[in-house]
Amino acid sequence: SVVDCTSDGYRRFRASRFSGLFMFRQPAYLIHDPELIKKIAIADFDHFVDHSFKFSTKMDPFLGRSLFFMDGLRWKQGRSGLSPAFTGSKMRSMFGLLTSYCEGAMERLAKSGSVSEMELKDLFKRY
Repeated sequence: SVVDCTSDGYRRFRASRFSGLFMFRQPAYLIHDPELIKKIAIADFDHFVDHSFKFSTKMDPFLGRSLFFMDGLRWKQGRSGLSPAFTGSKMRSMFGLLTSYCEGAMERLAKSGSVSEMELKDLFKRY
């Protein structure tokens, strides 16, 4: 699976700042270094606008509107609209709220018992 390949890449090359792999026939970067992630996400984001995996809003309204699956102009507009909400001071003020949502999600997961498979879309929508 894509998750297994990605996890394996991180484990094998954890001493590197980045590595790469092929997602089907498409080359992709795996960025390991937090400072490099910050540089790409903040300073160099114009060079990393388009994403390989896309979901249309018709196929999946929830994921189709996610910034992680947008590309081009929609991604730029979404990112510029969200960026002001993620300043250091605003993140610090939201920490308590985020913590309470995470605790609620964890309680809900604990109540579900030892289920081997679970549809997480509902959980993500709620929290």
